[in-house]
Amino acid sequence: MTAVNGYYYYEGEKISYNENFNPFEPTDDCEKITIEKTDGNKYTVTHYEYYSGTWRRYDSENFYLEGNNMIPESMEGVDVSTAKILEASSDRLVIETTGADEYGSFYDKYTYTRMAE
Repeated sequence: MTAVNGYYYYEGEKISYNENFNPFEPTDDCEKITIEKTDGNKYTVTHYEYYSGTWRRYDSENFYLEGNNMIPESMEGVDVSTAKILEASSDRLVIETTGADEYGSFYDKYTYTRMAE
């Protein structure tokens, strides 16, 4: 992940953020994902965080594509109402998520850069 920006509400206050990361020189706040096509239009996204000098897996989810929308196979534990691919190319992926929780609506835009394996 090279950037994340958006907003959320906490106790009635809108909190905006805009963070940038260098995945080639990760720090303890960096994240990366892998996406694996499993069948037809079904995919598995695995999330990793950089912690104490190592990438560690912390979550995995299955979804299918419906146009540019990423639809989770299971809504259990999902707080995102929509996840939409804004851009997908051979070296860049931009995903937008929206939803709401007990404090109000939220919006996130994640930008990822392909890294060599």
